[in-house]
Amino acid sequence: MEKPKIFLTGATGLLGSHLLIELINEKKSVIVLVRNVEKANEVLKTVLKWYGLEGSELSDFVKFVEGEITDIDLINESLLDIDVVYHCAGLISLFNEDKWEMLKVNGEGTANIVNACITQKVKQLLYVSSISTINKVADGEVDETLFTKDDTLLSAYAISKRAGENEVWRGIEEGLNAVIVNPSVIIGPSEKETGTMALFYRIKNGMKYITTGLTGYVDVRDVASICFQLIEKKIAGERFIVSAENLSVLNFAEKIAKKLNVSAEFKIAPTWLLKLIVFINGCRNFVTGKKYLPNKVALKMVGNKSYYTNDKIVSALNYNFRSIDSAIENTILKLNRRF
Repeated sequence: MEKPKIFLTGATGLLGSHLLIELINEKKSVIVLVRNVEKANEVLKTVLKWYGLEGSELSDFVKFVEGEITDIDLINESLLDIDVVYHCAGLISLFNEDKWEMLKVNGEGTANIVNACITQKVKQLLYVSSISTINKVADGEVDETLFTKDDTLLSAYAISKRAGENEVWRGIEEGLNAVIVNPSVIIGPSEKETGTMALFYRIKNGMKYITTGLTGYVDVRDVASICFQLIEKKIAGERFIVSAENLSVLNFAEKIAKKLNVSAEFKIAPTWLLKLIVFINGCRNFVTGKKYLPNKVALKMVGNKSYYTNDKIVSALNYNFRSIDSAIENTILKLNRRF
């Protein structure tokens, strides 16, 4: 394996694993930061197999570094002689009590990446943020210029990702060539039954009630491809919304149900019922010390209606997005044995 010039964080996550596949397909050697090499090997071999790649590609193109993004010395050492950094790692939680842990990982961890990039003279950094940092503050479509500094409008997760963005903008001011992507809801196969994958399983198991929200969705393969293309074209000093289609939660659920060949007859959950469930879960959290969803943050998120425009990224890369139907089909196909 040639000496890697690319460093990737978050490789075992949904986006990170698909970005790694993109890089392997381009014959790029990569240093990957993981918490546990053995577990990472298992996860990545599964994902590679989904896309017709053998586990041997990991040894051919990937070098693992075990550690935490909060370890500044490790990060600084790992970025020696690196040209490109893809920073996909992050801590996601819908529980505001996890705010300080998320700030440590998503904020301070990103600061470590930025500082190491500057110290080691890394040529390019791509930071994966979240659509949650771009708030709907005006009627109509939401673009890259619409965001708020009012923390009361943001979840703890969004605040932590915005802290990460601020570190990247600070790095840009100090001369770092960096670009930020803000993906909407990412659709793709994962062994973890969390995020959008949880919705697939609930629908398969007969879920009947749905909420009234509306948001953007995007295929994980598109996000990975766009990340790669932005670096290849050396685009820097910008942020890009990465979203393919705006769909209601109901429409999205109906699409999943049809692809799973189960009933697509859903009922809109009344507000009183949602609030009751949130109240009960709050009581369960208090009594057991465990965390149950939905909570107030989740309820607000699924009830929001936001239309996102992808005009900027389409113009920058002349990019054609896959349909969300294609994203759903790919997810079900790769996890067919699970459904």
